[in-house]
This record gives sequence, structure tokens and C-alpha cells, in this order.
Amino acid sequence: MWTQGDERIRQSLEGEARTVITLSRWTIEGIRQRLRHRDWMDTEEVCRKVHEATGGWGWLLDQLFAQNRENDPRPAAERLRARLFKEAEFAQRLIRLIGLDVDRRISSVLRKLAHEDDGKGIPMELLPELLTLPLKKEDFQRLINYLERIRVISIEGDSPGGESLLYVEPLIRDLMRHT
Repeated sequence: MWTQGDERIRQSLEGEARTVITLSRWTIEGIRQRLRHRDWMDTEEVCRKVHEATGGWGWLLDQLFAQNRENDPRPAAERLRARLFKEAEFAQRLIRLIGLDVDRRISSVLRKLAHEDDGKGIPMELLPELLTLPLKKEDFQRLINYLERIRVISIEGDSPGGESLLYVEPLIRDLMRHT
């Protein structure tokens, strides 16, 4: 619906629903609390490594917590991340759960964004030239809005040059580059 329908209809439906649930990723502090609950190591470095390996995606964290049997979750987090890049079916499950398979154009746009994002952000005004996709401007904007709402990309305002920058979530960026 978000990626294909009329913007006014989508907004009207969201208004009638009075709430829209979007994905949220776990923060480092949230991961720390989950680790403490299990009496696992929860130092800043451990929490950062777990966040990097899972992207904060709830399903991946659940996988980690189900599979880890050690006090230090870093080795299990590394194995989990490696599995994403080795097992196509495992990666596809994450992609489905996040909602990246609801429209085939999403993966096309996201792959191109992932290849352009070097971690320093992509200037928003350069996107049409960089991506060269056969999409109407409004369709492209709808896809960008969807990706932002499901927390796969973020758009951060004014950089030193006064431009907005687009960032692809690092784990998804690496996964899209790999597949």
C-alpha cells in the first residue's frame, strides 16, 4: 500500500487508523538491558558489537538470544552475522520480516543506495542522478518514504554544506551489497 497507492489515500487510511506501527530497532541501551536480564556481559564494547552484528533488528537479536550459551555474546553475534552472509535463506527471512520484499522496486532502489552509501551519507539532491532508475519522481519518493519509515534508511538534515544526507542502515547496506 505504501509503495504503490495514492499518497492521499494512504494518509487518509493512516488517519482513520489513528496509529501507524513502524519497525523500531533496538538501541545499544536496550541491548544492554537484554544482556543484563540474562546476566551476560554488557560492557559498552560488547553492546556495540552485538548492535553491529544484528543492526538492532529484533528478529536477529531473538536469534542471538536463543542460540548463545556463553556469558560473552560477541562470538555468537559474529557467527550470526556470518550466517546472514553465507546462508541466502536466512538473509531472505530477515528481508521478508523487515518488509523489503513487498514491492520488487524496493530491492532495486535499496541495492543502488547501498552501493552509493560509503557511511558518510548520500546527498539527497544527487539521488536522481546517482541511481538512474526508471521510476517516476513520486514513485521514487514513495519508496524512500517507505524505507525511512521501516528504519532501513535515515535522512539527516543539514550537513556542513546545508544539504540533507541519506544513510542506509549499516547491516542492511552490507547485506544488499553482498546479495
